[in-house]
Amino acid sequence: MESAQALNIARSGWPHLVLPASTAVRIVDGRLSDWPLWRIEANGHRYALRGWPTSELHRARAALRFTAQAASGGRVQLPVAIETHCGAALHPQGDWHWELAPWLPGEADFAQRPTLARLEAMCRQLAVLHEETADLTTPDEPLAVQRHLQALTALQSGIDAGRFAGLDPSALPVPSPAGMTWSVAVGQAAEVATRQLAALQAVRLNGQWTWGDAWHNNFLLVADEVTGLVDFATVRVDTPMADLARLLGSTTAENAEWWPAGVAAYADVQTLSEADLQATGALSASGTVLSLANWLEWLGVERRSFASPQAVCDRMSHFALRLTHLLRGRKSP
Repeated sequence: MESAQALNIARSGWPHLVLPASTAVRIVDGRLSDWPLWRIEANGHRYALRGWPTSELHRARAALRFTAQAASGGRVQLPVAIETHCGAALHPQGDWHWELAPWLPGEADFAQRPTLARLEAMCRQLAVLHEETADLTTPDEPLAVQRHLQALTALQSGIDAGRFAGLDPSALPVPSPAGMTWSVAVGQAAEVATRQLAALQAVRLNGQWTWGDAWHNNFLLVADEVTGLVDFATVRVDTPMADLARLLGSTTAENAEWWPAGVAAYADVQTLSEADLQATGALSASGTVLSLANWLEWLGVERRSFASPQAVCDRMSHFALRLTHLLRGRKSP
């Protein structure tokens, strides 16, 4: 899609905002999704124009409901959808439904400027997000502990059946850790993660609507302050500890001592039980294994291509490092 097409879509849905002199720039760098995202500059304002596949409308509606609720208290800055000229949240055109929201200030630059103060601010903001969305109606769905245990069982069965037999190591941006084959390394790590999760089967964890993608590059920052949260395509019912595990896992692989400080920052806002703490570590471990297994299949077997090769390399390298820590027995990868 060219910028002129993006501007035509924006003008047809929001003619009162997107004027003839507007400009559009497609955002590709750092993104793994191929769903279109454009930055629109119009009349001195910036907007994010995002495309949702029509087949994923249920996800779009869940994201819109989640962000509207989370932002309603004014404690979290989120890209809340702007109504179209027809009063709708989404503008249908072709195979896509389009959402226009304010372009939030800040940069997703934690990886370039990692500090403990920034991580603590991110953890506190995540806890606020969970507080603000706790009252959303929650259907009865299996939480991450159960889902991950089932996925790990399937992964181990798949490895035994030769799931990675066709894997081409030369197609991967990083070598397998500890001198093992990828299949052996992932299989051993899956056993570790399964043991950690199994201890939680008898524990009751609270479920609510959660972000589902609390990765560090979905936090916008200015200096040490969080100025916005973005990308809510994977909101789902889960334990909030799945979000905390994802955030801490994505930020502490090279700074293990930051993990307890991040937990403490979250607990400044939301009280955590011993079961919550145990679940956070276990879900980080299982998330490491399952995510890396997916990347091995996508890159080494299916030979998929992604919009940002550098982002793929960074993500794969990150999970390989976390797998190494897990195999060495570190509690919080």
